[in-house]
Amino acid sequence: MNGSDIFFFGAGFSKSLNNSYPTLAELSNYFLDNNFIHENEKIYKDNLEQLLTYLITPLPFKTKEDILRDEASYIEKIDKINNYFMELRGNARIDKNNKDILILSKYINNNRCICITLNYDLLLEEMLFLTREHESYDVFYKIPVKQIDERARINFSFYHDKNLYIDNETAEIIKLHGSINWYCDQAYSNSPIYSHSARMINRYFKYFITVPYKDELFIDLKPLIIPPILDKTNNYNHILLQSLWRKAFRAIWNAKNIYIYGFSFPMSDLSVVYLFQSALRLNENDYKIYVINTKSNIDDKKKRYNEIFGENKCDFSFCCDDNLEKLAKHLNKK
Repeated sequence: MNGSDIFFFGAGFSKSLNNSYPTLAELSNYFLDNNFIHENEKIYKDNLEQLLTYLITPLPFKTKEDILRDEASYIEKIDKINNYFMELRGNARIDKNNKDILILSKYINNNRCICITLNYDLLLEEMLFLTREHESYDVFYKIPVKQIDERARINFSFYHDKNLYIDNETAEIIKLHGSINWYCDQAYSNSPIYSHSARMINRYFKYFITVPYKDELFIDLKPLIIPPILDKTNNYNHILLQSLWRKAFRAIWNAKNIYIYGFSFPMSDLSVVYLFQSALRLNENDYKIYVINTKSNIDDKKKRYNEIFGENKCDFSFCCDDNLEKLAKHLNKK
């Protein structure tokens, strides 16, 4: 792995690859427009983050019935978020002819960069596939994720390949908030994580397993995604998610060039703030932070970044409307 250059991606990165991918405000509007918010929940109708936080928090004034009802509504909404991003994946693709996207993809692949992301969509994986094809997304994850077919009593050894597992010759994706193609049994904290890699599943399962049986493989599993809530601490109990945060810590600790794309460090993501501050405190390199974002509210962004990282550590020259194009030109010169 190239430890000198790492990339950290927020929601703004997915939106730059495809404008159909939502901001938190747009996701809130989607829930409201589709009547996914119950009448008694509409006090928080404009802010999905606050709504989900309210639903999952056992506040002292809630009755036991209220707590159970709210928890059920919370789980229902997580499923809807996962389904929404799955639908987007089928309908909203990356522009394969965009030279700036191809340059970024090639740079990350050729240098085997570590990519830390808060996004649970699959756009980053798809982008990397544009310049280096693999059989499965799992090649990027570097953690013991199981293929969903391992739950079936069928031997698929004829297509299993060692490259589907840990391959240190590829870029690495560290998904701190989980992924829409990861599933686990949330009844206990250390359940195996199963990956639904559509490229592989569709290729093999449609020939050997009927659709109803394929669905049975997921019957007790739920998507492993960290939803937008104000306090995410309890969602990090899974041992593999904790290992991902430790891997991210180590990557930031050793980095020389840190590219932060589409993330503005909101107060609701203090865990990410602490991750960077704690790791960089130990970083002995003469590191540089490149902020890739839009130019809107640039003064507020500069203030927030300087509060977190200190003066003269951040390069804001990529905060512009053509930030992807400018970043591609920068990487092309390296």
